Amino acid sequence: MKLKEANIKCIGLVGTAHTMKGDYIVNRLKQHGLKVVVPKSDKTHSEMERIIERELSFNKFVPSSRQFFVDIITNDLVKSQGAEGCILGCTEIELLVKQKDIPSVPLFNSAQIHIDAAVEVQLCQKNVWDFEPTTQWKCRL
Repeated sequence: MKLKEANIKCIGLVGTAHTMKGDYIVNRLKQHGLKVVVPKSDKTHSEMERIIERELSFNKFVPSSRQFFVDIITNDLVKSQGAEGCILGCTEIELLVKQKDIPSVPLFNSAQIHIDAAVEVQLCQKNVWDFEPTTQWKCRL
């Protein structure tokens, strides 16, 4: 819903190799009418995995690793593949890369989006069915 509110049609996704190569998240975003792009190179996927597992998971925030993510998001996802923003699809990445690091590209913090959605449901501002990609379930309410 945050992506629709931002009028995003093509979104980049970075995360673990499983997040980027697996079907679950990508297909779910596609069901919402989004084009999803991930880094093209398997070498890039491997380096992201290494940074997440060997640095970020141990609270190591290396400037060159931050720059690596910034460069991939800016050059591969946005300039080369046409992404209009990027989902940081791993909570560890959200600790390393901040909006101030890429002010020209909207970043979407996946953990915060889920937290905000849960709060909206708990406060009865939205119904859980509002987050479904189709309206087939909304008739139950």
